[in-house]
Amino acid sequence: PLHFIDALRRKGACQTELFRFVADPPTTTHQRLKGLLTGGLPTFLDIGDSFEAKLLSEDNFIVQAAAAGRRVSLAGDDTWLRLLNREHFSAGIEPYPSFNVKDLDTVDQGVRQHLLSAIAQPLEWDLLIGHFLGVDHAGHTHGVNSAEMSRKLDEIDTDVKNVAAALEADEIFDRTILIVLGDHGMTDRG
Repeated sequence: PLHFIDALRRKGACQTELFRFVADPPTTTHQRLKGLLTGGLPTFLDIGDSFEAKLLSEDNFIVQAAAAGRRVSLAGDDTWLRLLNREHFSAGIEPYPSFNVKDLDTVDQGVRQHLLSAIAQPLEWDLLIGHFLGVDHAGHTHGVNSAEMSRKLDEIDTDVKNVAAALEADEIFDRTILIVLGDHGMTDRG
């Protein structure tokens, strides 16, 4: 279903990499974000922090970026604010509630608007993060083989296409790295 991402990978074979990500269940956004931010492996015990997350005490790339004077901008899952302080996002933050798994679109629409608006103002940020939730919520609410999941995957594919096109259209982004990843997987039952 991610046709553009596959085409992008084939088009720029010498400039793109595709890696398989395997996460041992159970997985939650909190524990996987912690792993992505710190480079460490989340533990089974981290799942308990999903609803009462504490600020990260481990060194992580957002804290390092902020300490180095990099302007970080984020839109999406509010779990980031349970892990990090608002001041780490000096280029702006638009958090959205993450626990309403029946809402497939509000967060994604906000992230989409934030990303395209930020790309139009490239001198305002150094690191831009968009954390969409629709695919995750579609899986939890409707299942991985549902029409809603197909719709959300098509939307994400289009979002990546639009971001890539916006980056490619402006030479200011010639040295920009676009990273697309998932924070965790999903079983057949969501």
